Amino acid sequence: MISENQTIRRPQSLVQRIERFVLVELPAWQLLILAAVVGVLWAACVFDWDFVTGRHAFWQFPHGTIGGVDGENDMAAPLAAYFYYVQSTWHFPLFDLPAVGVNAIYFDFVPIIPLIGKMIHSFTGAAVNLYGAYLFLCFVLPGVMMTLVLITAKIHNAVAAIVGALFADSAPILLWRWGHMRKPRSICSSARSRSTCFRCRSAAGAAWRRFGLLF
Repeated sequence: MISENQTIRRPQSLVQRIERFVLVELPAWQLLILAAVVGVLWAACVFDWDFVTGRHAFWQFPHGTIGGVDGENDMAAPLAAYFYYVQSTWHFPLFDLPAVGVNAIYFDFVPIIPLIGKMIHSFTGAAVNLYGAYLFLCFVLPGVMMTLVLITAKIHNAVAAIVGALFADSAPILLWRWGHMRKPRSICSSARSRSTCFRCRSAAGAAWRRFGLLF
């Protein structure tokens, strides 16, 4: 015969198992990996591989996703500037283009991407379109940055990291405005939010703000 105490233990055991699953805490590095996996899965649902590698027909003359006259060339103009800069010779300042008398920083083409593309061109001679990979990362990294904010707030809960990553990665503003090259910089907004958590640690906060300037 089952005693009353044994009958009560079962639901308690089930509740405890659920609590252990829901409230499990992980080290910071595991939380970041978890957020990155969530971001990769989400971004893979949005972009196909040809788009990410820059070989999709979309990149022949990309159109912005904002709409209106200005939105039509939101991606085409920076992409043309990117290929011009990548295939030009090296100069200092890095973005100076004496042949056209302008500094390429004003092309609105996300400075770090052309720099990487220029280095690839210098070593291989190939002009590779990196904006597909950049946009892919823009959909992956917001969740990672949000997880950094949670870690800073002493929240190491795995479910909280997953939910936070999903909310950050699927932000409607990011879905709507990814066609404007510099608009998906939500990763930098999150980085700046992260830097405010380090107000008392001026060196760390300054480092995060410099990181944001590259985007």
